[in-house]
Amino acid sequence: MLKTLKMITALTAISSIGSATYADEAVKPEADAAETTATEADTSLAAAVFTGDIAKGKKVFKKCKACHSVKAGKNGAGPSLKGIIGAQAASVEGFKYSKAMKESGLIWDAANLAAFMKKPKELVKGTNMSFGGLKKEADIENLLAYLADATK
Repeated sequence: MLKTLKMITALTAISSIGSATYADEAVKPEADAAETTATEADTSLAAAVFTGDIAKGKKVFKKCKACHSVKAGKNGAGPSLKGIIGAQAASVEGFKYSKAMKESGLIWDAANLAAFMKKPKELVKGTNMSFGGLKKEADIENLLAYLADATK
């Protein structure tokens, strides 16, 4: 049940930021959800959520490159984003996070990433991230697809 609620929350948040299409099996009725393994659900969610254009997302990432890298262990003004999808916020070794980020309790799922990309200081009040956010919903959708691909 909890897994289903998380999936519904993520899909609802993403549907409000873009025109992504979702696989019918991404959110199953409660009775069927118990039969779905975590791996199947995660795969369904990933396929459903990250439908933006990876190449366009790579171009959007140029706005992020000044502070972030997609390479493991390469921290800059911001932490490396390697493995960001599904990671606990403030979990990159060797990076000094704000108190607000450490205490956020966030998991970087599609919904939280999208909200953070749109308005970082609104999602995590007190974050050190100075970027104001992405205004175009398509940019967020494309950046999510790029990050899902480039940070595996």
